[in-house]
Amino acid sequence: MKYKDNQFIKANDLSFIGVLRDIKESRSALQPVFECFTNALESAKIKQDSNVDYKGKISIKIYTTKTLLENTEFHHLSITDNGIGFNDKEFDRFNTYKQVDKGFNNLGSGRIQYVHYFDLTTIKSVFEQDGKFFERRFDVSKKKDFISKNAIVKRIYCKEVDVSDTETTVSFNDLLRSRSSVYNVLDAQTLKEKLIDRYVHYFCYNKDILPEISIEFYISSKLKNRSVITRDDIPSIDKTCHATVQYSKKGNKGFDKVKKSEDFTIDAFKISKKRLKENKLNLVSKGEIIEESNVTFESLAKGEMIEDSRFLFLVSSDYIDERDTNARGVLNIPTMVHLQMTCLPVKKKCS
Repeated sequence: MKYKDNQFIKANDLSFIGVLRDIKESRSALQPVFECFTNALESAKIKQDSNVDYKGKISIKIYTTKTLLENTEFHHLSITDNGIGFNDKEFDRFNTYKQVDKGFNNLGSGRIQYVHYFDLTTIKSVFEQDGKFFERRFDVSKKKDFISKNAIVKRIYCKEVDVSDTETTVSFNDLLRSRSSVYNVLDAQTLKEKLIDRYVHYFCYNKDILPEISIEFYISSKLKNRSVITRDDIPSIDKTCHATVQYSKKGNKGFDKVKKSEDFTIDAFKISKKRLKENKLNLVSKGEIIEESNVTFESLAKGEMIEDSRFLFLVSSDYIDERDTNARGVLNIPTMVHLQMTCLPVKKKCS
């Protein structure tokens, strides 16, 4: 193993001061949680692909303390999964910025959001390698002692342990900046709803192989409530259409079509008005909903209802996936396009 205990993982071909300046803090305060949850899903899927008997588990714990006014204040949050763990290969990938072979088309920028939002992220991972089990602990931060070494990761230790299963726990500690209001209102139910909203597309298409997902909410170390995400929580696709979008180029007399085109999939969900506050159309990148985009939806008014339901339309495509950027969810797509779409209904999926 090429890293020593208590060693900062220095970057040799880039400046983390520059990286942190160029990759801004996400507009979504929960982006670090989403990044970590996506990694947990990926880790579980990798292990599942090599072990047919494996059953994935993801456990999220929210810890709060009581204030003098008897409100709760966010303290820290942890995400534990029993996926493949940070073996040498995965640890190298974590420490390689802009590595194009990362899972889910990720370029390794997730940990940048970790340090933008939390003063210290601690990762403890048990993994199997060469028939033995090891525990690796490393920290992620942009504290002065990290940045002065041109690093945001510090390996604390890696040692052989007497266990028989893999597990990784990521703990987010010491919330930075001014987004505490978002974290202070989190509990088991609210985070469950946010995860379903964010991952409904991925959950739907992977309903039969999802890990067990549980969320626990603690006040002063005492468990107050617990939620789980089950098949019944995941809405089914009401209708799926395919759309072909023709490229055009601007000519002297307007736009002229060219032979190149892109294929898109549009999934329509009919959801109770109690669950969906307004009709929406969202782009989807790598299974995750893009919360903010310049796509407009004019077919239905936001508050319009049909049979006491509203509608969510999700648009996915390889084109969208390929245009995700280092700041996950920020798409490099032209804002002015000329589109002609042909939508053909296909059989209902994800029932």
